[in-house]
Amino acid sequence: MSHHTKCLTAFALGSAVLLSACASTGQGQAAHTTAAQHQNSNLYAFPNSIYEGYWAMTSDINGEMPVIGFRDNVSYNYRFKCNADGSFTQVDREVATLVPSKTGMQLKYPDASIMSELRVDQLTPKKALALTQMFIEPTLKAAVPDGMQFIYVYRPTPTPICK
Repeated sequence: MSHHTKCLTAFALGSAVLLSACASTGQGQAAHTTAAQHQNSNLYAFPNSIYEGYWAMTSDINGEMPVIGFRDNVSYNYRFKCNADGSFTQVDREVATLVPSKTGMQLKYPDASIMSELRVDQLTPKKALALTQMFIEPTLKAAVPDGMQFIYVYRPTPTPICK
């Protein structure tokens, strides 16, 4: 896939590049870089409570319900389809390494590309999360210069909101 096509795919998926569920196989305490560790380096760090549980997006993206999670400096982005009977089916999962910068946590994908970064706007532990995804890749940044904000609710397990 060419870089141009990848960027268009990323844009078509909206925040799925960033936001979807994290499914991790039940680790106790997640190892991650804490805000305290970044204080002296002036690099951005997520609040520690973002690493607890999973975060289900309150609205769909192209008919899919994302759930995200963060473990071991990795973002797990799961996408689900909600079925008519209220059940759900996982349709995809993206994994990106979290790379702190001065302005946010960049998402570095397995092919080493970095197209965007995340910033926490508001976090109520084990209740609600508001994230903004700012695009770095020039085509995406031009298309969405102010980034995109996403609202999530806490889930103890990676389950989407199916209505």
